[in-house]
Amino acid sequence: AAKPVAILAACVLPRSITQARAQELVDAISRTAAHFGAPLIGGDTCVHVANGPLTISVTVLAQPLEGVKPILRSGARAGDQLFVTGALGGSLAKDGGGHHFTFEPRLEEAHALARLLGDDLHAMMDLSDGLARDGARFAQASALQAVIIAEQLPSTPECVKAHTQANAWQGALGDGEDYELLFAVAAGVQMPSTIGPNNTPITCIGSLQALPFPNDTALLCLHNHQSVDVSKLGHWHNA
Repeated sequence: AAKPVAILAACVLPRSITQARAQELVDAISRTAAHFGAPLIGGDTCVHVANGPLTISVTVLAQPLEGVKPILRSGARAGDQLFVTGALGGSLAKDGGGHHFTFEPRLEEAHALARLLGDDLHAMMDLSDGLARDGARFAQASALQAVIIAEQLPSTPECVKAHTQANAWQGALGDGEDYELLFAVAAGVQMPSTIGPNNTPITCIGSLQALPFPNDTALLCLHNHQSVDVSKLGHWHNA
């Protein structure tokens, strides 16, 4: 729930890249940065000694919204409701129906949630490696256990197509590259069905509770009221 103000980009270019292609890359980064009101102010560019792959590291500088403290992933409390924005899964579908190259970061939604909920918004993060993996990290940051109800997970049409309707919940948990928001809200707070200027849907997918045992799993998924092992679900950003 912060506001981006500037971007730094460090690029290592393959030796085979043309000057025109390199300029196209810089221009594209600049356009994207300007779109979010955070101009590209510097960084570094070099070329591989051997013909290695294009490598880019981006750092975003941001500042808190006026009157709103930054929302960390570590502030969740036992009893909190757990929500996500949008729908999950299917981003890497083979039919190209995914959105991992075209998604719009949920900045407006995060700002709207922070302003609407104030101190009742306890924790928040974005989902990149899949809800099963990132949800566990989210709970671990607050030394809690996330309880996810499989039947409540919102799935994209691409997720349903790739996994079938009956198994879409697995894709919603594990496909990754969603870039939706996962956030914890104080128990008993009544939430709207949408948030932000684009009326992005928000869905309650479970809750957070104290760890039953010190070494218990950080994420518990219930499907048909039965606990299922989802520890192997999630997306690894391998080269």
